[in-house]
Amino acid sequence: MSLRDGLALALLLLCPACPHRPVASYPPAEPADPASPGRRPGSSDEEPFSPVPGAPRGLGSPPFRLAVLADPSPPDHLVQLVQLLRENLRRGGAFIVDKAPVPWSTVRVGTHGATLYIPASAPGGPHERSFKLATREPGRAARALASAMHRFYVGQPGPYFTRIAFIAGTGASLRARHVFTINFDGTGIRRVSDEHQPNLLPAWSTRGDLVYTAFVDGVPALVLRPADGAAPQLLARQRDLNTGAAFSPDGRSIAVSQSVDGNTDIYLLNRRGVVLRRLTDQPGIDISPSWSPRGDELAFVSDRGGSPQIYRLSLGGGEVRRLTGSGFYNQEPAWCTRLGSRRIAYTHRYSGSRYEIHLLDADTGRSDRLTFGGGENTSPGWSPDCSLVLYAAKDRGLWLISPDGGRPHRVYSGTARSPAWSPRLPEHGF
Repeated sequence: MSLRDGLALALLLLCPACPHRPVASYPPAEPADPASPGRRPGSSDEEPFSPVPGAPRGLGSPPFRLAVLADPSPPDHLVQLVQLLRENLRRGGAFIVDKAPVPWSTVRVGTHGATLYIPASAPGGPHERSFKLATREPGRAARALASAMHRFYVGQPGPYFTRIAFIAGTGASLRARHVFTINFDGTGIRRVSDEHQPNLLPAWSTRGDLVYTAFVDGVPALVLRPADGAAPQLLARQRDLNTGAAFSPDGRSIAVSQSVDGNTDIYLLNRRGVVLRRLTDQPGIDISPSWSPRGDELAFVSDRGGSPQIYRLSLGGGEVRRLTGSGFYNQEPAWCTRLGSRRIAYTHRYSGSRYEIHLLDADTGRSDRLTFGGGENTSPGWSPDCSLVLYAAKDRGLWLISPDGGRPHRVYSGTARSPAWSPRLPEHGF
């Protein structure tokens, strides 16, 4: 390994999102932390998520206030369903959920379905709408009801049938790093990587394929797990650095960082792992590519200016432009996937081991701080509709927060690294 390749690996491992330290086994039980990362001073436990500007609307602008109640004398599975429905709606970013009747709207859940009552004083009222239950399994039923209500109110289905991939440790030594996925509501944890390890940096395609780096016989290789459940494929094996894969919006190609000829640059691969072109070719370490929604630009990290900063590359030609203007460590860009968006979430280092999530405008370069935890908040990612930002907090799990700030919600309580949010997936897979 050359000196430059060694520096590339050091830069990657210094990134706190990478699972380079022993991490806890899954799934640990950890009580909710009232002093959770991301809370602004003085924020209330009832503070809602804010809507994304420009998102399609059904009955107006969120947040919508709902009371979610069960029919009298409910059986145990119905009690569980109501609890899960409340939690899904809270996390989904569009609702303030109450347990008692309110003068806005009420959802009553029964054995065969749910009925939404909207009074005349509320947006869209007076109105009554019924939602049938296609299953008695509480988790699937809660996600289906939440998705239907989100679509009715907001005009889109919301994040309820999505999954989050991340890296966590297993085994007695806690050093075997594997890829896991969980449902949006924190249920259904699954290990998806095989015996090869360590595994790094999972990423989804818009089709639901999952790609990550696995060390196979000591050599980093890109592993593709197709959305249709077919056997995993080894796309590319490259000694030294070969990681940070990111699917293009159409799912046909992959941007990845590789060390070739003593330099670490970003390459474009097809779905079979064949190199199509070299995207960067400058002295310095170029890693962490993230696609623009149209697939005509990439945000990436480079130390070509002396420290890790975020740059923007036009795939149609033109000069590379530096986007981050302050700080000595800016990493992990994640471009909002909503068509036309210019927002990029990234990790900004303040001092020592203090990291926070910032939002960046790809055109103006304006940066706004999103989290206020005072610890290690890293590895941001977006929900499919960009109404929520996902991030990892050291030793505190995975969290969701509105891009407009407010109170975060924890989706997973174990130690996790490098989270990635899937697109909306078929409901039969949950």
